[in-house]
Amino acid sequence: MEDITKPMDMEKYHKQVIEYLIKNSLGPTLTLKIAAGLATERPDLFMEYAIGTIDEHIIEFLKKGQKIHAIKWYRTETGEGLKDAKDYVEYIEKQMT
Repeated sequence: MEDITKPMDMEKYHKQVIEYLIKNSLGPTLTLKIAAGLATERPDLFMEYAIGTIDEHIIEFLKKGQKIHAIKWYRTETGEGLKDAKDYVEYIEKQMT
């Protein structure tokens, strides 16, 4: 039987949990509660995946010409206000060009 307490195994496990949360859209509250546990244990890994995934979703919306949907989605997922969400989406949009 494989020892799952090895650092590399735990890193793989954390990545799988984060990917599951993202893929299955459990809702922002439940996702944040579960992710908070990972963030406490491995904040570097959590932030790397969380930010990368948020950006990927925003890019998908922007590629479809759905900037307003990107802003709404970002606000729902992060709890940010309208101005901050708009600024962040526009930042991502500039990075795409």
